[in-house]
Amino acid sequence: MQENVYAVPESSLETSQVPVRQMFYVVSKTKFWVLFVFTFGYYSIYWHFKNWKQFKDYHNEKMMPAMRGLFSIFFTHTLFREVDSELKKRSKEFYWSPGLWATLAVLAVLAARIIDRLYVNDLIGSFAFASVFIFVALNGFSLSKAQLAINESCDDPLGSANSKFTILNWIWITLGGLGSLVVLAGLIIIGLEQGTI
Repeated sequence: MQENVYAVPESSLETSQVPVRQMFYVVSKTKFWVLFVFTFGYYSIYWHFKNWKQFKDYHNEKMMPAMRGLFSIFFTHTLFREVDSELKKRSKEFYWSPGLWATLAVLAVLAARIIDRLYVNDLIGSFAFASVFIFVALNGFSLSKAQLAINESCDDPLGSANSKFTILNWIWITLGGLGSLVVLAGLIIIGLEQGTI
């Protein structure tokens, strides 16, 4: 078969939409808080993992994002510094203190874990155990401040690129919500038995 040398060359005029690689994990404020609250803060493990995974892929570095997610207290300051460094590189005006917010996040996680252990070992009452909620919330506020900085550094201040809930998100929300109800019911029952409620 002979090609027609006078024919107009055929080429596709469609441009493929290649997703923009981001250095960090962009997520909207609403989605962050819904996932954080309904998983009783366990979303933070995934949050740390995703940030380090994207950082690793972006820079093609050797690291273990899963370990950095599980042992986030050892890597929170580094993550927040990397975010702040990116903000400065891009000349973004975002006012925060990465060291302070990272310290608050780490202290909140440690305090919640210590109180949880003391409660499990019957060393403190259920009222003191309720303070775990305060520390989980403090961790959430610290991470949400970092999330705003991350979104800004990735040129998506509202986190629009990741604002919709997926089916997997809804599964975690449902499971986390049910788990939180069980914990709350347990606290109420224990409080009633001890006469603190």
